Amino acid sequence: MQEGKKTVAVLYIEPTQAYLYGSNITNYLLLKFPPDVVSDQEIVDLENFSKLFWEFFQQHQVTPSHILILLSTGLTFEKEFPDTLSSIDVDKDIKEFIDTVPFDEIVSNIYKLNKKEKVVAINKKLCDEILSILGKLQFQVIAFVPESIAHEVVSELANNLDLSVLLSNADYLKQYSLLKTENTEMYKTTGKKKTEKKRLIFLGGVFFILLAILMVLLIGNVPSNLRQ
Repeated sequence: MQEGKKTVAVLYIEPTQAYLYGSNITNYLLLKFPPDVVSDQEIVDLENFSKLFWEFFQQHQVTPSHILILLSTGLTFEKEFPDTLSSIDVDKDIKEFIDTVPFDEIVSNIYKLNKKEKVVAINKKLCDEILSILGKLQFQVIAFVPESIAHEVVSELANNLDLSVLLSNADYLKQYSLLKTENTEMYKTTGKKKTEKKRLIFLGGVFFILLAILMVLLIGNVPSNLRQ
């Protein structure tokens, strides 16, 4: 497919493998992720993860192009909220849901579709590393689109995942990107760092411990005739 005059490919990423279609490739290509490289939606060996992509694209001589990333439902955390809820309740429920996502740093987006709001979140580090690796291979990521959203907004995908259909709708799907890249624009994106919360809690604990030690030392220095 062509986006303007630029070739486009689709990379469909699942927890243990990825499929590539498009660019100068006429058949689907499969890239598997060993469990000692990717596990539980996290990259545990970044060096070999990068090497996998490098060798994969070199082996199949894939021409650098624009690329649409499709994120499988096995990678994302999602929850729907009906539009009957008040905005205050929705905001509260969304925040509570986001706090349950088990990663130190996430990226999330709120999609308003068919009289409901759907929140989709994913491990931000996973997306950042994929974006970086593909950039080094001269590919330009145009969007990270959740699989569930693609199913809802492209009727031909409602009951069947067809990468050729995704390819033909790549330009349209850019608006549903989960996070911003330099080749697409975002409307609502939220991120968080749970590590910052943990750091504050840790520092608070240290402060109280030091305060207690200081009080003990001060009391210990008080003359015995003044201690009552």
